[in-house]
Amino acid sequence: MGQLPLFFLVPLASVVTMPLARREQAVRRLWWRAAKAGLKRLGELEEQDRLPAEVADRLRDRQHDRLARLCPENHTEAKQRQAQWRAAAEVEQEMIAASRREMLIARSELGADPELVDHVLRGLDPRSERK
Repeated sequence: MGQLPLFFLVPLASVVTMPLARREQAVRRLWWRAAKAGLKRLGELEEQDRLPAEVADRLRDRQHDRLARLCPENHTEAKQRQAQWRAAAEVEQEMIAASRREMLIARSELGADPELVDHVLRGLDPRSERK
């Protein structure tokens, strides 16, 4: 194996010897910077009308959520949004459960086609949508 150039070793040595808390803080600042650059680029693409508004909104929300997870102290609004997403996910699970129960009732009805019911049940499973 070849040797690493000196300009690479000096920053590597400083990262390795840096106290853990300071290193974590530096990494978080870099994540924050990277995420903000992504948001800036998203804004530029929006101005050029290269994205539909709903796509841009979705990407912006995802990036804000990512920022909130990485640097919660810098993003109190995202904390609220994260709580709203959690609540929405819980309600969505209840809705899916009710839909499944209804499909099981439909399957037991006289003349029901089990294949059609299974098709609907697969469509209710969020994991099958990702495939």
